[in-house]
Amino acid sequence: MPIIEERKDLALNALFHDLANLAATPQIAGNQVEREERLCRMIEWLYEGRERLGQATFTAANRRIRDALRQMLDEELRIAKAD
Repeated sequence: MPIIEERKDLALNALFHDLANLAATPQIAGNQVEREERLCRMIEWLYEGRERLGQATFTAANRRIRDALRQMLDEELRIAKAD
Protein backbone atom coordinates (compact mmCIF):
# COMPACT_ATOMS: atom_id res chain seq x y z
CA MET A 1 0.00 0.00 0.00
CA PRO A 2 1.48 3.39 -0.96
CA ILE A 3 2.37 5.69 1.91
CA ILE A 4 -0.31 8.22 0.94
CA GLU A 5 -3.00 5.55 1.22
CA GLU A 6 -1.65 4.47 4.61
CA ARG A 7 -1.79 8.05 5.88
CA LYS A 8 -5.30 8.55 4.52
CA ASP A 9 -6.38 5.30 6.19
CA LEU A 10 -4.91 6.49 9.47
CA ALA A 11 -6.77 9.79 9.17
CA LEU A 12 -10.07 8.05 8.42
CA ASN A 13 -9.62 5.45 11.17
CA ALA A 14 -8.97 8.23 13.68
CA LEU A 15 -11.99 10.14 12.37
CA PHE A 16 -14.36 7.17 12.67
CA HIS A 17 -13.08 6.48 16.18
CA ASP A 18 -13.52 10.10 17.24
CA LEU A 19 -17.00 10.33 15.73
CA ALA A 20 -18.09 7.14 17.45
CA ASN A 21 -17.08 8.66 20.78
CA LEU A 22 -18.46 12.11 20.01
CA ALA A 23 -21.82 11.48 18.41
CA ALA A 24 -22.58 7.83 19.13
CA THR A 25 -22.53 7.24 15.41
CA PRO A 26 -23.71 3.93 14.06
CA GLN A 27 -21.37 1.43 12.47
CA ILE A 28 -22.13 2.51 8.93
CA ALA A 29 -21.50 -0.37 6.55
CA GLY A 30 -18.51 -1.44 8.60
CA ASN A 31 -15.43 -2.35 6.62
CA GLN A 32 -17.47 -3.78 3.76
CA VAL A 33 -17.33 -0.61 1.69
CA GLU A 34 -14.60 1.76 0.65
CA ARG A 35 -13.59 4.14 3.39
CA GLU A 36 -14.49 7.19 1.30
CA GLU A 37 -17.97 5.77 0.72
CA ARG A 38 -18.27 5.10 4.43
CA LEU A 39 -17.27 8.71 5.07
CA CYS A 40 -19.95 9.94 2.65
CA ARG A 41 -22.57 7.85 4.43
CA MET A 42 -21.38 9.19 7.78
CA ILE A 43 -21.73 12.79 6.55
CA GLU A 44 -25.24 12.04 5.25
CA TRP A 45 -26.17 10.46 8.60
CA LEU A 46 -24.78 13.48 10.43
CA TYR A 47 -26.80 16.01 8.41
CA GLU A 48 -29.97 13.89 8.55
CA GLY A 49 -29.69 13.70 12.34
CA ARG A 50 -28.64 17.29 12.92
CA GLU A 51 -31.63 18.16 15.08
CA ARG A 52 -31.47 14.91 17.01
CA LEU A 53 -27.76 15.36 17.73
CA GLY A 54 -28.07 18.96 18.81
CA GLN A 55 -26.09 21.91 17.53
CA ALA A 56 -23.02 21.43 19.74
CA THR A 57 -22.52 17.78 18.82
CA PHE A 58 -23.26 18.41 15.16
CA THR A 59 -20.76 21.27 15.02
CA ALA A 60 -18.05 19.28 16.78
CA ALA A 61 -18.56 16.28 14.47
CA ASN A 62 -18.66 18.50 11.40
CA ARG A 63 -15.40 20.20 12.41
CA ARG A 64 -13.76 16.84 13.03
CA ILE A 65 -14.79 15.65 9.56
CA ARG A 66 -13.43 18.83 8.00
CA ASP A 67 -10.14 18.38 9.84
CA ALA A 68 -9.81 14.82 8.53
CA LEU A 69 -10.63 15.89 4.98
CA ARG A 70 -8.06 18.66 5.21
CA GLN A 71 -5.48 16.17 6.50
CA MET A 72 -6.22 13.82 3.59
CA LEU A 73 -5.97 16.67 1.08
CA ASP A 74 -2.68 17.78 2.59
CA GLU A 75 -1.31 14.27 2.03
CA GLU A 76 -2.39 14.38 -1.60
CA LEU A 77 -0.83 17.82 -2.08
CA ARG A 78 2.41 16.81 -0.40
CA ILE A 79 2.81 13.95 -2.86
CA ALA A 80 1.87 16.16 -5.82
CA LYS A 81 4.32 18.82 -4.73
CA ALA A 82 7.12 16.24 -4.38
CA ASP A 83 6.59 15.14 -8.00
